[in-house]
Amino acid sequence: MKKLAFLFTCLIPFAAAAQIKVIENPDYRIKNTGLETISKIELHDTVTKVHMHISFLPGWWIEYYPTDFIKPVNSDDRLFLIGIENEELNKQLSTPSGEADYVLLFPPLDKSVKEIHYGDIKNGQEVIAIHNISLENSFDPARYEKSREIPASIQKRLEEEVKKTEGKETADFDSDNFFSTEPARLVGFIRGYSSDTIKAFTMYPRDLSGMISPLSMKLYSDGFFEADIHIEHPKMLSFSLLKAGEASFYIEPGHVLAMILDWEDVLKGDRYRDRRHLFTHTEFAGSLAEVNRDLLKRAVFKPSWFEIEHRKNSMSPTEHRIDIENRINNNLESLREIEAAHPLHPKARRLIENEIKADALSELLDFDMNYLRREQEKGGPPLSTDYYGPLRVLPDDRSLLAVLSSDRLLSSLNNASIFFRPGNVYRPEFKPDESFGDYLAAEGKVVSEELTKFLPLIQETLEASDGRVSEEAKKTLRENNEIIQQALQEHINEFMAYQSKYTEQDPIGNYTINLQKRSKLLTDSLGIHGILKDVALVHNHLMLQDAFKDLPSDDVNFMTERLIDQLTNPYMKRRVSD
Repeated sequence: MKKLAFLFTCLIPFAAAAQIKVIENPDYRIKNTGLETISKIELHDTVTKVHMHISFLPGWWIEYYPTDFIKPVNSDDRLFLIGIENEELNKQLSTPSGEADYVLLFPPLDKSVKEIHYGDIKNGQEVIAIHNISLENSFDPARYEKSREIPASIQKRLEEEVKKTEGKETADFDSDNFFSTEPARLVGFIRGYSSDTIKAFTMYPRDLSGMISPLSMKLYSDGFFEADIHIEHPKMLSFSLLKAGEASFYIEPGHVLAMILDWEDVLKGDRYRDRRHLFTHTEFAGSLAEVNRDLLKRAVFKPSWFEIEHRKNSMSPTEHRIDIENRINNNLESLREIEAAHPLHPKARRLIENEIKADALSELLDFDMNYLRREQEKGGPPLSTDYYGPLRVLPDDRSLLAVLSSDRLLSSLNNASIFFRPGNVYRPEFKPDESFGDYLAAEGKVVSEELTKFLPLIQETLEASDGRVSEEAKKTLRENNEIIQQALQEHINEFMAYQSKYTEQDPIGNYTINLQKRSKLLTDSLGIHGILKDVALVHNHLMLQDAFKDLPSDDVNFMTERLIDQLTNPYMKRRVSD
């Protein structure tokens, strides 16, 4: 009997140990996150411990929520996160060095479960971050490498697609064949990718009219993807497969481009939330392959989004202009060093140079828009035309329309504050027969004491010649802006009706004068000319036409004729007149 008791005592540790199963570095089918890697899973009778290794940006943070879950494969039963060892849920968990480890606690899994998914509920939808995590096997590098091979059937399909435009002449940036409406096509494959469903991703380029023309790309479960591309000229486009990181490519009307992405590259890009990460392990095939390969060599520095926002709110216009000039010059020097080490395809070099300028100058114009708000709220001198000096480095070059930042540049250009400053925008004549206060009284409206105090200031602003308000009035407006807005809110409909009643309605005069003013400002103050000026004027023309939708056809034709007189590019003239 004593021998049995002794034997039982010896077996207790083994019985206890049998209650825990540990899987080191568990195998999985595919990850949809570059931030998280499961380093170990512990299966206890009372809890499931998922050891999570984080690879992120130094100083950034992650957060875990009760909506995070694990679930057995082929089951709808989710086991939601109940805690984190030595940490709290719904709390920002820092990654000081960029690397961190946390242990996530979930309810226990049934012993029959062999594979699980790990994910979260976002906007009411289940999002799987890591698929088919094995509870039996560690990561198998050989299996994973096998999954990254291009299947023979897909390889054949890619080759057949590329042959469709083999030998076709490519676009000349300096020729009228730059513009074309022939459809283009993107096909490709992602090494190491798999899914249970077909997914769609959207690209959002603007056409020459300024309208966003969404392009849909289908990604199939086997990693093959395709998109029919409808553009009017050569263009760099991009699409995002995960939360961060963009796959970019250059394509021309009438051409097929094949693109092989690496899913590990995509996962790495998901970590870089503060920059535009290039997928440098991308391969290309087709008539545009060499240009695309050389475009991956570009190294264009730009500050993080947070740094850009800080500069907008803290830098003076002079400081910002100098910073933009230095950035352009430093990036151009980097381009020269790259080309010295490896001569670039002429198109790629031109595109990179123009992207360096377009990207930085978009920020120059975004600062300009933000500074107008700062100026109105805090006072200070308006921007001088010297601030826009860096814009003069933009060439009269069609290839400028092909760069990745061209859409943002044109949008920022059309919204530059210089077009909305007093004297630069047409104001229809405003001749009231009564004051706003009298108008309110005639409408039977009771005016608060607060609003009554500011009625003379409101009237002065409304009747200011060409929008020019006295400095004293500006100061009072700034100091009492919030109070005046609140006081006006109760009578906002009457305010709008009063303005409309006594404002001369002259859409043709409005259009003609604004077109002339804008054209002159683009050339004289901003140094914008050629194709960029043409496209900017067309964008503005269509925006104004949209504001006057009910105009007679004769008036619309008159506006179009006035615009065509201002344009220089033959294709743009034809496009507007069609």
